[in-house]
Amino acid sequence: MTRDVATATPEASVKDVAWSLLYNKVSALPVVDPHHRPVGMVSETDLLRRLTGLPNSKADSSGQAEGDTAISEVTTAGDLMTTPVWTVHPEYSLATAARMISEHGIGRLPVIDASGTLVGVVSRSDLLRPLLRRDEAIQREVALAVLDRKLEDAAGNVSVTVQDGVATLRGSVQKKSTIDAVVTLCQYVEGIIEVKSRLGHMEDDLVKNSSPEQNEKK
Repeated sequence: MTRDVATATPEASVKDVAWSLLYNKVSALPVVDPHHRPVGMVSETDLLRRLTGLPNSKADSSGQAEGDTAISEVTTAGDLMTTPVWTVHPEYSLATAARMISEHGIGRLPVIDASGTLVGVVSRSDLLRPLLRRDEAIQREVALAVLDRKLEDAAGNVSVTVQDGVATLRGSVQKKSTIDAVVTLCQYVEGIIEVKSRLGHMEDDLVKNSSPEQNEKK
């Protein structure tokens, strides 16, 4: 995500919004309240609608915005902004962010912390950037950061190859439950598109004590 984010207040004029979009070379700005929490998004499209007299995102088919505000009276970011604003948290995966951007037809998502405060923005270009990462770098990170450091018991028996962003894991682990853990950790490595598991296991710890009733019968 981009941490140094240009924002607008609901009271900002349409002209100020236009200048900020051009100066910061972005297509949209989060509109924030006094606590720096996102309350909407204002974009180039919103400005163009204002210039051409088309209804904005808060207007109905008659050309009247919410609260019976005429298009000609739309003069601030608060009048112009798109609501509701879709947001993500820093711990969300790239896949989740990409899905939200695609489903809602938006170009960028504000990133908020647990209190709802804006901490950054993730854009379509941010989501595409990991796809440019070289396979060799991805493979090295999986081997060192995942297999060696976080799964020491499996490191010697598991190998990884990466081709076009697709990681394939081969080898064997002690417990079957470890397989899901390995796959999940690999999915969070930047540049990974898909993880294919070819892993075997020596102990199926997922079926033991599966039912209290079964245990009582034994």
